[in-house]
Amino acid sequence: MRLRNRVYDEAIAQAVTVLWEAADRVCGKRLKSLIPMLVDAMERHGHLDLDPVIKTKVLQVSAATIDRVLAAARAHIDGQRKRRKGVGAAIRRSIPVRTFADWLDPPPIKRCLRTARRQQTHHRQHRSRYPAGT
Repeated sequence: MRLRNRVYDEAIAQAVTVLWEAADRVCGKRLKSLIPMLVDAMERHGHLDLDPVIKTKVLQVSAATIDRVLAAARAHIDGQRKRRKGVGAAIRRSIPVRTFADWLDPPPIKRCLRTARRQQTHHRQHRSRYPAGT
């Protein structure tokens, strides 16, 4: 087995973890595209102060490396949820969803059925008067 020198040390891992938490724990690919904006905004507002060398490395880190660096943090929080439970479920329960089984529930009114039958009859008569291809 070949041992490789680590390019990213603990300082980079901590910076990536802070950025990951700030980005609401998104995946590595999405975090990779967010890092430049996050670093600028967090430094501008005083939430992050990176050494120039570390900042350069954080901006160059790949999505796969981000996932490897965050593996320990993800394992630590596995099973925990950052967002509150139940809020989305309550909203979903309050919105009625129609399935194929209940299209006729409530049943259509008689006038609608009469109109539909008239349209079908008219269509049949029109087809018999004007056959296709003539």
